[in-house]
Amino acid sequence: MAMRSLLLLMGIGCLDFSGLAAAGQVPAVNCARPPFPTGTKLTVVAQQVAMNGTPMSILAMANRLPPAAVLDFYRHRWVVNGHPAYVQYRVGPWQVVAHRDGSCFYTVQVQAQGSGTEGLVGVSLPGEAQGMPGQPSFPAPSGTKVINDMASNDGGKIGHTWYLGNRETVQQNADFYLRTLVHQGWSRQIANHPPMSHGAVAMMFQKGAQTVSIVVEPAIFGSTLLITKVRR
Repeated sequence: MAMRSLLLLMGIGCLDFSGLAAAGQVPAVNCARPPFPTGTKLTVVAQQVAMNGTPMSILAMANRLPPAAVLDFYRHRWVVNGHPAYVQYRVGPWQVVAHRDGSCFYTVQVQAQGSGTEGLVGVSLPGEAQGMPGQPSFPAPSGTKVINDMASNDGGKIGHTWYLGNRETVQQNADFYLRTLVHQGWSRQIANHPPMSHGAVAMMFQKGAQTVSIVVEPAIFGSTLLITKVRR
């Protein structure tokens, strides 16, 4: 699923992910498994991530039932003393239902897929959030702000993804990373430079067991940057 779809799982349209001090410190989510309608097929999207500083796990789900039936399933189960213990809302094409059980927060977002349903299920511990993002922990031009920040630990593969924004042009951002990362000992693997036809630049660097991919795109205010760093 696209990252934008994952952002909905916390119950708001645009998350400010807060990476932890190091991606390897992402804590596990110790919550009960959420219920699923009979026949649901599950795929692990992210077993151990930190979004907005909040420990979280994400599953993709698919079911032959229509979205209305899947939502009914959760509305009937998330009831306390005969009263609804959930909130429900819509974000774009997604219908979302969310429920809190103690310190654990469950969010289910679904949409139609043919005659059935596809969706994402997030389980999080919002009470363990470890701060809000400010300046990126990866080199960036002065004035760059964090839009989203996600840290992950996928079976020992440590990852960190930043979505950033600044007032620099695409060219200025590209020049910054070509200059700065090479100076820091990164070797350039790929660099679509000068910009592609739609104004974006894609770059990839490597240093030992670490790789960094950078995509810079023009924005009304300057540029957005999607940076992914992985250590194997």
